[in-house]
Amino acid sequence: MNGTFYNKDTGIISSVAIADGQILHSNGGYNSADPTGTKKQGTYSQLISSVNGILCFSDLVGIYDGHVYNNTIMTIENCKFAVGGVSLYPADESLVSANDYYAAISNEGEDQSYVPSQYVPRSAIVYIGGNLHDGLNTVLLTVTADPGTVVYNNDNGYLVRGERTDGVSLWELREIVNGYFGAMLSTPSTHVYHAIALDGGSSVSITYKNNDGVRESYAMEAGEKGWAKSLTSVLTVPDVEFVGYVT
Repeated sequence: MNGTFYNKDTGIISSVAIADGQILHSNGGYNSADPTGTKKQGTYSQLISSVNGILCFSDLVGIYDGHVYNNTIMTIENCKFAVGGVSLYPADESLVSANDYYAAISNEGEDQSYVPSQYVPRSAIVYIGGNLHDGLNTVLLTVTADPGTVVYNNDNGYLVRGERTDGVSLWELREIVNGYFGAMLSTPSTHVYHAIALDGGSSVSITYKNNDGVRESYAMEAGEKGWAKSLTSVLTVPDVEFVGYVT
């Protein structure tokens, strides 16, 4: 699946991108193309070895190396993978409206050219292990909309949005993540605990094998939404279970 944000003119990553204890590209150790760490973004990470009971986390991160989460110092050397994106704040119950949420993320990222309220395809990485940090049950999610389909509906407790052909806003992505995956926790909840949005719009793509073992994929085609992009970073997993389609 597509990874983090990058400069479409230079192809250089502009957010955290770390794999197996190594940064990817020159900017992979910090977010918002800001080596001072002043600008921060929502970041999801799994560790190589558990530290103080933590094997995965999501947090607002500037510079990854030395970042402190739950009184625990994170290092690149002990990072299995980390990816920068935009916070979804899934467990923050004070965010009761789209305006509340957009205010909370207003300072994230190098800029907000991605337009949080815009209806576009979106992608996210979601941890559905409950209020734990063991790194199991991490979901790679893409949300798209084909002509004539219902993006999501209130039959399963989701916000009604009706038929659409162009995707969802970040607020709606947050609602989908909490409404669908919160119910999948071992103790069902109205929300998950760790989730961030990744690069969206024309960057969204995913390839997987369905339950019949048939390879399927989604990627925006040239001309759709104006252009299609070549990706600078991707998330890959060696062994996955296909959850299915959400309608």
